[in-house]
Amino acid sequence: MPWHYARVLATLRPHVTIVGHAHPRMLLPAAFLSRRRFIGLAHGSDYEVAQHRWHAPIFNRLLACARPLVVGSRNISLRLNALGLANLEIVHPATDPHVFSPSKIPTTGPPVILSVCRLVPRKGLDIVLKALPSLLESFPRLQYWIAGEGPQRAALGRLARTLKVDHAVSFLGNLSHTKSSGGIPHLPELYRQASIFVLPTRVDSETGPEGFGIVYLEASASGLPVVAARSGGAAEAVLENETGLLVPPDDPVALEQALQSLLNDPEMRQQMGRAGRRWVETEMNWDRVGRQFLSIIDRAL
Repeated sequence: MPWHYARVLATLRPHVTIVGHAHPRMLLPAAFLSRRRFIGLAHGSDYEVAQHRWHAPIFNRLLACARPLVVGSRNISLRLNALGLANLEIVHPATDPHVFSPSKIPTTGPPVILSVCRLVPRKGLDIVLKALPSLLESFPRLQYWIAGEGPQRAALGRLARTLKVDHAVSFLGNLSHTKSSGGIPHLPELYRQASIFVLPTRVDSETGPEGFGIVYLEASASGLPVVAARSGGAAEAVLENETGLLVPPDDPVALEQALQSLLNDPEMRQQMGRAGRRWVETEMNWDRVGRQFLSIIDRAL
């Protein structure tokens, strides 16, 4: 609760406070101790949800007190600029190339497209399912693996049955980053077994667009080509035509064509996978994020 934060901060008297989530209960104590500079982080759905609440004007004034307000993508920066907020600094998220890495042995068997996400409408998994019937005509053995849980799980299962593609779809649930369970590989191994990563996110009326999308980088680190929608910050997690392909959101035909082009061209898949791996090794890793964030802290002190 706010008074707990306030009590701890008043006791510690830090030189600078980092407010790691743009939520009113976390922002209030930092604003209360505004004589001490604070750094704020806005991830996307946190500040977007607040815009639909009665306290939106107060919340936005608190956000404006951050020096700076750190955001995860240019898209978030533009949306906050539209709310009149300045003092923004972009720090793209990253992943760990030591945890997520390509398979050392070429994969065999049927082609696999993979999605990893919370099962909510914003992720666009229904668009992938709608693209599957045409894909299965060309690739009858194609498999679609979905890792994650969420409130849309039952609806997605019904849609797969309605489209008569449920034989090709596997719902794997939440997976561990570190160990296999019940015969299902852990998440890094799942990426290594896949052929293409796909997640065509869309704008949600309540939570807005995707803020960024670390799963795209996990796929790139694993040597996979990525297919994403040109929506929100997700488009910044892909180097278009280099590490993957971008398609319009809510367009199953465009998505099917992009997936067809990759499934038909193993060399393109390998080139994009190698380019994605290089991007993570050289830039989109936590070492870069750490250096960038330490620089922000140094300037705030």
